[in-house]
Amino acid sequence: MKFYNLDTEFSFGEFNGKTLKQILHIQPSYLDWCAVNIDQFYVTDVVIEEIKTIIPDFALTKKGKQMLADKYSAWQKAYGLDDEDDGDYSIFEDFEGTFTQDNRRAIDADEVMEDSLD
Repeated sequence: MKFYNLDTEFSFGEFNGKTLKQILHIQPSYLDWCAVNIDQFYVTDVVIEEIKTIIPDFALTKKGKQMLADKYSAWQKAYGLDDEDDGDYSIFEDFEGTFTQDNRRAIDADEVMEDSLD
């Protein structure tokens, strides 16, 4: 799963090469479409609040919200996290492979972090 923020550049579809922020100004409904149709697309509540500072009436559909919640739950399960985990998941921001690929990258990232602490 890939965690998108305002500066994340899309690497697919009709807005390939544009940032989420640019897409907001062109076609904000595209983000809801991505939430529903793109398995690897995810935006956090924090990002949605940032979007609302740009477009105050921005809202995802009920289906879009549910799909994001489902993706997040699957991601938490894949990483062995629970709702009480309040860690910094920014390390996962650029991951966009399968859960197996993401797990490998997470292990690699953990090793790098451990090495830097030595």
